[in-house]
Parts: sequence; C-alpha cells; structure tokens
Amino acid sequence: MVNNLLTIDLMELETEKNLTKKYDYTLPEGSFNLGVPNVDLVEPIVVSVVVSKEEQTYLVEGYMRTQLKLPCDRCLSLDKLELDESFKKKVLVTDEQVDLKEEDAEGFYRISVARLQLQELLQEVIEFAIPSKFLCQKDCLGLCNNCGTNLNESQCDCDKESIDPRLAVLKKFYNEE
Repeated sequence: MVNNLLTIDLMELETEKNLTKKYDYTLPEGSFNLGVPNVDLVEPIVVSVVVSKEEQTYLVEGYMRTQLKLPCDRCLSLDKLELDESFKKKVLVTDEQVDLKEEDAEGFYRISVARLQLQELLQEVIEFAIPSKFLCQKDCLGLCNNCGTNLNESQCDCDKESIDPRLAVLKKFYNEE
C-alpha cells in the first residue's frame, strides 16, 4: 500500500529556479503501514523533508517523530517507544544517462522513475530506529519460566530452585556432607 500523498515528484526541482524544496507531513495512525509485525502507531507521524538537487543525485534530509507501541522482549507487555529520528539519503534516479562507477553508487537510494516514495524511506527509518531488544523498563524481570506470570506485576509460587532430574542424585550426595 503506497500513500500517494507521500510521493515527491523530483522533476519539480528541475523546473523551479530554487533547487531545494521543503515538504511537511502529518500522517494519522491509520494511514501508514509500518510493515513491522507487532508494532503499532500510537501518535501521528510528523515528517519534515528537504529535497535538494545535486549534480546527478538528489539529497533527501529529514526528521520524523512518532510514538510506537510494541511488546517488551522479556515480559511481553505492551509499552510505548518515542521515536525522534533524523535521516539523510542520497537518491539516484537510474536511467541510461547516469554513468557512475559501481563503488560510487554505494549508499544511494535507487529509484527508477523521478518519483520518490517517502513511505518506503520512512519504513526503513522506523525499522532501524526500533531497538533489537526492547524492554519496558531497564530492570524488567520478565516472565516466570514455569508458570508464565509477569514477575513485574506479581511474584509466583513456583519453586525457584530447578534441578535437572539427571543431576538430582548429586544434590543428595551434596546434602550428606
């Protein structure tokens, strides 16, 4: 699902005298597909983008702010994550006239037509901004291994001392000494 409001026609920069243009967007929660499982938008995404024409490329610099709701990796409770991210990408419109060496083209965001889809770029920014291990709090206790109780909310009555049954004989030996 591509949002047409998030499409920037790069040819507009070619026709204008000023080779820089600013775009501001506020995207409601339901209008943007994050593309990340188990992650939901809590607040609208506020985006500010400046596109500048360079020699054969376009420089896209921007800032996005939103709030996400995602599960804690230890206790699975949903918690909010504030995202305030800036981004900077060089965009290369690929056609026959662009003649760059292969190593020069690294790091470019390549598109085949002169229409930049900001949704794809924002999805990438959001994916990289989400931590690989998200915790609801620094000292999250997680879930009990036996009964699944959220140890942040209450203690369980499970035996904290779990012994591998194959090693139970050694415990008996240790107690005799």
